[in-house]
Amino acid sequence: MILPAGYSSRPAAWDDLDAVAALRNACDRADVGFEDPVREHLEEDWRTPTFDLASSTLMVHAADGTLTAYAQASGLNPELSLDGFGFVHPDHRRRGLGAALVDWTEERAAAVGTSKLHNAVNSTDGSANTLLLRRGYAHVRTFWHMQIDLGSPVSTTPPEGLAIRPYRHDADAKAVFDAIEEAFQDHWGYEPYPFDLHAEQMGRTDPRLAPLAIEGDDVVGAAIGRLVEGAGWIDIVAVRRASRGRGIAKALLLRSFEGFAELGVGSVLLNVDSENPTGATRLYEKAGMRERRSFHLFGKQFGEDAAR
Repeated sequence: MILPAGYSSRPAAWDDLDAVAALRNACDRADVGFEDPVREHLEEDWRTPTFDLASSTLMVHAADGTLTAYAQASGLNPELSLDGFGFVHPDHRRRGLGAALVDWTEERAAAVGTSKLHNAVNSTDGSANTLLLRRGYAHVRTFWHMQIDLGSPVSTTPPEGLAIRPYRHDADAKAVFDAIEEAFQDHWGYEPYPFDLHAEQMGRTDPRLAPLAIEGDDVVGAAIGRLVEGAGWIDIVAVRRASRGRGIAKALLLRSFEGFAELGVGSVLLNVDSENPTGATRLYEKAGMRERRSFHLFGKQFGEDAAR
């Protein structure tokens, strides 16, 4: 990686979290005209066991010490793939910093030994999209942030033969993990999720924001949500394959809305693959959610995989 003259770089430290969030907010104001909750998402990334601040992050400063750019590259299974993203402050764009961030993510992939690297950018950032295409990346996916503003009271009735109840950590952790893993094997880019990480995250989950669909003694679906900087955020809506087509996902989604409304939350967001094969985008739209913004995901293969 070669930085333009007058800039220096170093890894991030925990004390830098607020500065990185502020940088991202500045980029969002310029690119999409509003800010999204980002600090707690970054914090969650940084706490992931396979995420090492010293090697997974890059901060770029101007000569006066101003944070001008940031990138990170990590993966739950780094030997399979790395997911990277970076952003450059609007006042420091078109100076080669974006290219340097891409260089760094590729160097990170080489150091880990992975053959697959993804980089995500705002769909509205034309320069970043063009840069990745010129560097040999292919556009592989578009992800939407969808949102609903909670107004009138939300309620739902479970599909016939099922019950919906809150998550119970001691009893449900493994069953919920199995249900989610089965459901997400149909999704693009699926990789095995570590159970220990799932259990740790679920141990911090508010049961009111984690409704489960129960049939007999079995967990057949789950929705996992959390509060992020005052807004509701749904991380997962998952239904086992054999139980699909019965309205379970919609019931879980509406029950999630109900749980957030009871906590006084005004809006709920989620991230979804716009080409999700299970019809998730249609479900969310029918439930009243709308696309708030989108991200383009670009992929590049290295080594022997690049020739395939």
